[in-house]
Amino acid sequence: IKTSVTAPREPLPDIRTTFNLEQAERLLVQRALDACQGNKSRAAELLGITREGLRKKLLRLDKTAHGHDGEEA
Repeated sequence: IKTSVTAPREPLPDIRTTFNLEQAERLLVQRALDACQGNKSRAAELLGITREGLRKKLLRLDKTAHGHDGEEA
């Protein structure tokens, strides 16, 4: 991702440890939001998705972070 804003970087975990796609996605979304100072429209553009797509992704990531599997009863 190219950006003119420099976001603080945390070291990436060693991929050989328990690092999965959801964690990678969560980290990438957070870095985009940080780089855009929380502006969701700009972060979505940086990620190459729509603002609505980012909204849905944030909802899904929030659900999985709280132990929900995203399925409704």
